[in-house]
Amino acid sequence: MPIQISKLQNLQTLSSFVVSKQPDGLKIGELRKFPQLQGKLSISKLQNVTDLSDAIQANLEKKGEIHELTLEWDRDTTEDSQMERLVLE
Repeated sequence: MPIQISKLQNLQTLSSFVVSKQPDGLKIGELRKFPQLQGKLSISKLQNVTDLSDAIQANLEKKGEIHELTLEWDRDTTEDSQMERLVLE
């Protein structure tokens, strides 16, 4: 997913968001830049979330127009079930 997507602040539809593990890639916190998201959203590669504050910054609970949310972890690489629980909160 191109990092430039975070410049589209009026974006309303983003059916899929992939959390990068690369230092210069998209982190889950980038979702805060899309306050007008609506409809369906699938967030994958959540095992790449290493900083809880980044997940909090995503501010998903304030995106009231998202009607279907899918959260995906790659079970082959997930090692930290505690972090999984914190991301879900």
